[in-house]
Parts: sequence; structure tokens; C-alpha cells
Amino acid sequence: MPNLVVCFKDTPVEEVHIDRIRSAWKEADIINVGQSGIAEAILEADYFCGHAKVPVDWQRIVQNGRLQWIQSSAAGMDWCLTQPVIESTIEITTASGVLADQVAEHTLSLILSWLRALPVCFAEQQNPSVPGFRQFIRRPTRDLTGATVGIVGFGGVGRRIAEILAPFHTTTLATDLFPANKPDYADELWTADRLDDLLHQSDVVILCLPLNAHTRGLFNRDKFKRMKPSALFCNVARGPLVVTDDLVQALHDGQIAGAVMDVTAPEPLPPEHPLWDFYPQVLITPHIGGQSHRRFDDVADIFVANIYRRQLGQPMINYLTPEGKKLGFPLRDAGYPLWSDVKNLYRTASADSKSKRKYRTAGGILQRQSDSPDSTTAVFERTMTHADGVQPIEGCSEELRGSYYELLDQQRVHWHEDIQFRDMLGQGGQGVVFLGDLKGSDGFVLPVALKVFSPERFANDSLYDDEMFNMAKITAKVARIQQDHLLVVHNWHSMNRIYFMSMEWVDGFDMSQLLKQEMLDYLQKNVSPNRWRYINNVVVTGGTMHPRLMPGIAIPIIRECLSALGALHRIGVVHGDIKPSNIMLKRTGTTKLVDIGSAFEIKNRPPNRPYTLAYAAPEVLEGKEATPQSDIASLGYVLIEMLSGRRLFSANSELNGIEGRLLLANQLHKILPPTVATSEVLMRFCRSLIAPDPGRRFANAEAADLFTDGAADFQRTLVKGDLACESEPEIRNWLDDLTSYRSGT
Repeated sequence: MPNLVVCFKDTPVEEVHIDRIRSAWKEADIINVGQSGIAEAILEADYFCGHAKVPVDWQRIVQNGRLQWIQSSAAGMDWCLTQPVIESTIEITTASGVLADQVAEHTLSLILSWLRALPVCFAEQQNPSVPGFRQFIRRPTRDLTGATVGIVGFGGVGRRIAEILAPFHTTTLATDLFPANKPDYADELWTADRLDDLLHQSDVVILCLPLNAHTRGLFNRDKFKRMKPSALFCNVARGPLVVTDDLVQALHDGQIAGAVMDVTAPEPLPPEHPLWDFYPQVLITPHIGGQSHRRFDDVADIFVANIYRRQLGQPMINYLTPEGKKLGFPLRDAGYPLWSDVKNLYRTASADSKSKRKYRTAGGILQRQSDSPDSTTAVFERTMTHADGVQPIEGCSEELRGSYYELLDQQRVHWHEDIQFRDMLGQGGQGVVFLGDLKGSDGFVLPVALKVFSPERFANDSLYDDEMFNMAKITAKVARIQQDHLLVVHNWHSMNRIYFMSMEWVDGFDMSQLLKQEMLDYLQKNVSPNRWRYINNVVVTGGTMHPRLMPGIAIPIIRECLSALGALHRIGVVHGDIKPSNIMLKRTGTTKLVDIGSAFEIKNRPPNRPYTLAYAAPEVLEGKEATPQSDIASLGYVLIEMLSGRRLFSANSELNGIEGRLLLANQLHKILPPTVATSEVLMRFCRSLIAPDPGRRFANAEAADLFTDGAADFQRTLVKGDLACESEPEIRNWLDDLTSYRSGT
């Protein structure tokens, strides 16, 4: 098993990111360290994802010949690109473009603050030692609108800065070592040897270069002399790109008007350094331009995307060619995709475009433009969907993907019926689910759920069409089932080659929403003390990691799920994705099993079937075929989670992986609360649901419900012990208590 060392920051990598990586690379032994342990751990690494801020013996690592691939969590590569690494066969991919949005925002903030004299106003507002304290003095300001801005280095950050400058109607000049694909929002894109021309013309000069042997100390006395005396200098790249003493002299001599910097040399700047004395002519921030709560989510996205690409033998994102290694950045048009291009695939490039998409993709995951954008990992973790052999996102034709996003932008579909989209209900690897209004005559409106299937994960159009054809057959079979606890499918349609399924809209909550501590906190704040005590005794109470359901509520829910599974299995269909988010409780108090997007016919199994890692049966994790017994095992894991109030197969759990599933049956007495673990009938029921060998599980869903040691047997023991309840009214009242509750994502 290969060693994969991960280190993003001072402390170990968060569990959510480890889970994300493990879902893509089950074979790797993940060694999670902070900066204090990285230098030692990386000596034994086969693969490394992260960023070393401490000295690492790269020559020794190269001599060991063990390390095969570095996925940097930073855009700048000066931390590892020593000469031995440059000359080695170690594959290197970077995080270039991950923080382009954040650095661009910070750059704009610095420039506007300087031009509008904001720091002086802030100082006058709150610092008694400043003359004119709280007696504002109107000071001269300058305009960004209409200015000429020069960007030195036109990679992911440089391009994003130019893009957000466009609404200010600036004249944007840029130089780059490899000037390729000039976007509309840049007026000129020149070769690096025209840097002096850029300096001579620019009112603002922004430094966006990587640090390497060619760029270290590039901005020296000579370069500052070539700038306008009225020019503002901005460095948001690396401090050593600038000869700091020459910058101090240029400011002192009036060769430039001022400087704004997020990076310095040295860093941090000593308290006695002369640059501090130039305030407010000089504004300095402590290297926070790339700070973002989504940073490591997005780094995990690049890494996971590259894991899949590497496994499939396809070009990795942000790959450093031999020339790229020497320069420290991925080369545009070198045959390898860049993250900034992948992330912005559907974002409108023209700044003056009046037609903005309502949605965009980030790493293949759909987001509303108007919302504060989630990272792609955050969206992925809400669905926890995993697929072996996931295809790269740019496999399908642009025409087909364009049709998909045009449909989403239009916010409606039409055939012989008309459905107007109202709200997004959820999204995952397969596409997006909307709540829509099906309109009839005389003001008739019926709420329906509409799932639009994305072509993003398919390698080409034919594979998308084939998968949709097979799914249509499954949908047709399920639509003919009349089962109270199975989602009702209305119809299957296509529009401009994009497929969608209309379904029953279920008014209620899915189980993943109800197994959150915030739900319990909401109840405690919003019901009376007597009602709160009753809920804790009869319905739901606190658990080890999240709320747990009382047996009198959990078992009826599981029985109704078994009833739905039985209906599917009888027609030869496996659900394939049993998990809490696919179990919904209606406000009527009944249960619905939803989402048949991963369902398949037993006699026609797909080669690469999506599944959810945290609830997959051991045989599925081993790569064997899923069966009805696999559905039963997944439902067993859900039941244990509901009763115990803990997630069974988290990254830090001793039960994680295939081995954990094999050991689970013997660990139930430790996992389940004593009030239920003492019931031998319940223990036998759970063990028969989750037996490691599918042949030792219940033969079918009906047997799991009605036969000896099944759910009905346990419910009878609850009745005898006076622990049973009228589950439907109790669930109905519980959900009524949650009328105004909105589960966080």
C-alpha cells in the first residue's frame, strides 16, 4: 500500500478533506501530519499533497528514489523546486489558480484603499495620536476608472485581476514569459522583454510573477526608474521579487508615488524596517491575499481530480513540464489543463456581457452565481457520492454541455406540459434537482421535483446518451410500481439532448437533515420544556456524534424502507445508494425512499456504478457486483447510525474501510446505547442486516421485515416492554415542531 503524506498547514488536515481524498484513492495509506512532522514523514512518502513551510532535505528525498508525485497546496513552488527536484523524475502538479479570486479581491482592495486615501481616514477616526483625530480632513484622491494598469505575469492570478478590473474601464497591459490566448478584458498581452514599455505607460503596476532564478530581484533600482513618478507599485506575489532597499530608495527619491504590498522581503518585516516609515505612502498587509475559508476545500478538489486523471492515464491539471519545473509554474498550451480554465469553464469571460449565467461550474459542480459560492468539496461532501473510474469533466462536447447550462439558465422546461423552476433542492455528481411548478388550466399548479442529468462526468456524448437510455428503462420500470413508500416517478424527458426526470415532490425532511445537532438545538429553543422532555424520551435525543432516534421511531422508518426495497427488488432493480439523505420523512409521518439515480437492473449491471462510500457494503468496496443484499447492508448501517447517534465509517473511526465493515457485527454492543444493546432480538436483527457475507444476510427485504429476527419481531418486543409508540403521529408532531427549521448545508 503506497504512503500518501498530506500536510496543508501547521495542524493535521481536517477529516472532511481526508474523507474526500480517501474516497478517490482507497489504496493509499494516508499519513496526516502538521508542519512539525512533515520533514520526517516525507522521507518515507510515495506521494505528497501539501506545502512544506519548514526545511526539507530534497536532495536526500531524490536520492531515495521513492517519492513519485507532489501535489502542491500552494501556487508558488519555490518551497520545493530545488535543483535536485527540478532534475528528477518526480511528477509535480500545483495549486495555481486556486486562490486567484481571493488574491485578485485583495489586490483590488489594496489599490482602491491607497487611491481613495482610506487608511488615513480610518486612522483619523480611531487613533488619538493622529493630528485631526475625528476631525476629518479632505485629502487628495485618485481614480482607478480610466487608469492604465500594468500586470507583470499573466497566469491565473494576473488574468483574474485583469478580469475584475474591466468594469473600471481601465487600459490593461500585461507581460508574460509565454503570452498566449489574450482574453478580451486585456488590451495588450506582450512578451516579457516588453516589460519596460509596460512600466513606462502604467499608472498602477501589479506584480504577479512566480519566484524563480529568473525573477528573483527583478524589480530593482533600474525598474523603478522606468516607472512614472505618479505610479503606484503593487506586489501580491513574492517578496524576493523586489530588491527592498531599492524600493525604499525609489520611494524616498520620489521615483514612484507609493506602494501597496501583501508580501515583503524579509517576511515578516522587522519593526525597525524603514518601509514602515512611509505610511500612508506605503500600505502593507501580512501575506493574507490568499486567505480563504475555502482554500483547502479547493486544494482537495484539484488533488482528487488529479488522482482520477492519473489513474485513467489522462493529463493532470496544473502539471509542471520540465520547462515548467524550471520556471515554477504550469505552462499554458502545454497539453495539460489549467485549474483556472477548468474552474471557469462556464463563467462568462466578457466583463461587459449583459447576459450572465445564473449558474457556473467549479470543478464540475454546479453553483448559483448569486450565492456565496461553496467550494466544490463542500458540495461533494453533502452528497458523499463516489464512483470508480470517474471521467474527466471536459469529456463531453461543448455543444452538449452548453445545452445543459442553457436549460438551467432558462429556468423552465416545456413539452406538452410546462414546468417553471422555483428553487434548487439539491445537487450531486449526477446533476441538479429543482422544485418546479407544473401548470395546468384555470390556475392549477402542482409542485413537482425535476432532476436534470448533467453530462459533465462522461468522457463523451455517446456514453452520456447510453447511460440516459439505460436510466430511462429503469425509470419506466419504477414508474409502474405503486408502492406507498417509494418515490413516485412521473415522466422522463429530453430537451436539446439534455435528459431530466419529473418526480413526486416530497414535503418533509431527509434523514441526514434530521440527524444534525442543529436540529436538536432548534427544538430545545422552540418548544416548551415539557414538550422537550417528551421528545427526548419518545422521539429523538442526543447521541455520540449527532442526534439518535428512539427505537420506537427508528424501527418503523426502517420497516417502511424495507417495504420500498422489496418492491424494487421484486422487479429486478437494485437501489444502489441507500443513505440517510435518500430517506425522507413526509410531514404526514410516513417514510419515502427517494433518488433512483444509481438504481440498475440486476440483469444489466453498469460497468462504473456510482455509490456512496460511507454506506457501501463490503463487497461493493471490494469491486464486486452489488445485489439486493447490498441494499440491505446499507440500510443496516443507516439503522445503526440512527440508533447510536454516530457515523460508523468516518476517517478517524477504527471501523473505517472494508475491515471495519467486517468487524462491525462484533462491535455493536460498544456502539449502540445500553438501552437498546441489551435487546438480543435487536442485535440479531442488526447482525443479519450487516453480515459481512451477503449470503448470511436476510434473503430479501420481506424476510428482513417479517421473518424470524426481523424488524417486526423487534417491534413486538417494544410493544411488550411498553416502549413502542404510534410512530406516524409522533413523526408528524415532530416535523410540525420543525416547521420553521431550515437545515444548514
